[in-house]
Amino acid sequence: MKIFSTFLFISLIGTTFAITEKIPQVVVNGDKDSVRHEKDEHVTFYDTSAIFTEDWQVNVTFSYQQDGSSGEDIIHLMDSIHGYAFPIEKKTTSGFGRRHGSYHKGIDIPLKTGEQIVSAFDGKVRYAKYNSGGFGRLIIIRHANGLETYYAHLSKIKVKPNQVVKAGEVIGLGGSTGRSYSPHLHFEMRYHDVAFDPEKVFDTEHYCLRKESVQVADLLQKSNYRPKSIPHQDHLAEGTVYSIRSGDTLSKIAARNGTTVDALCNLNGLNRNSILQIGQRIRVN
Repeated sequence: MKIFSTFLFISLIGTTFAITEKIPQVVVNGDKDSVRHEKDEHVTFYDTSAIFTEDWQVNVTFSYQQDGSSGEDIIHLMDSIHGYAFPIEKKTTSGFGRRHGSYHKGIDIPLKTGEQIVSAFDGKVRYAKYNSGGFGRLIIIRHANGLETYYAHLSKIKVKPNQVVKAGEVIGLGGSTGRSYSPHLHFEMRYHDVAFDPEKVFDTEHYCLRKESVQVADLLQKSNYRPKSIPHQDHLAEGTVYSIRSGDTLSKIAARNGTTVDALCNLNGLNRNSILQIGQRIRVN
């Protein structure tokens, strides 16, 4: 597996972040003038950055509670520190877009069950478990720019939520779990939960990045880009997603969409006592 070192985390505002920093622990013993510094502890960027704390839900497939993206943002794809790797270097047979009357939100790469799948970029695992919404065993990794990569239909998951991974690191084994007819990797790339064509980022014949940078509007053009005035329902992944409104309950949503509370819970990793937040999006089928 080749690991390329030309990829940089996407930087939307040109800010460079330190990977680690030393923060002294301060202990006050009653007297405000009596302060003792414990030994320095390393706190990583992955622990402190808002991108890894806000909208961070390990049991929800689509975790961004509102669309915070801007079409004017520039995504820079290259630098000299962080690497990238294509998840599995095999030919893509099914691309992004309309397929059999539905919308395919990623690319499919046939493989043999048990073949190794690697992380495309450096990042932190947000979701790693069986997904009953069709993905089967699914891993979602968030990267420092808000970009998330999805690896679906795995036979085995080899990482855990909140684990930091490097580009090219093995995260799971290929399989055919979930809504799948043969062993393959379903690979998605999303920006603030909006899917776009991975082939706008990767050259899938040579397994390398296409460009050094791209504007968000170009990346999401004709790829399911949601304008600011989004409807309450839209189609993401393999089903319909509903945006929570004031007064909604799981039972009301289930009745409105011809399903059951148990089905909603299974699709979204919720339970009957889960607190719903206005703007949160959940799968309804």
